[in-house]
Amino acid sequence: GGASRCRAGCPRPRASRSASSASQALAAVSPKVTLTTDPTQDRTDRYGRLLAYVAPAAGGESFQARLVAGGWALVYRFNKTHPPQRAGQYDHLASRARAADRGVWRLCGGFHKRLAR
Repeated sequence: GGASRCRAGCPRPRASRSASSASQALAAVSPKVTLTTDPTQDRTDRYGRLLAYVAPAAGGESFQARLVAGGWALVYRFNKTHPPQRAGQYDHLASRARAADRGVWRLCGGFHKRLAR
């Protein structure tokens, strides 16, 4: 394991609240959702939680894509040799968010690195 460390001068509580607000706003727009699992990945994580893309039931971009595009999330790869189907798309969205200085990029200058204990 490791511990996440805040970058010097990063308003971590503010960044957390901002990311949480962005997630809540997405959920409020479309309370009914469709869950889609990635056939290239496990359906659940090691704790038994469902791993799925969440999209408005009426259609449209996934909540994950919206969070990444807003600068509030990145793709995490559990297995580097078998990335999720949408990893390339989300990496592109993350690059655009970083270039536009959105979300965490604006508040903290980027995402925190996991450091070995």
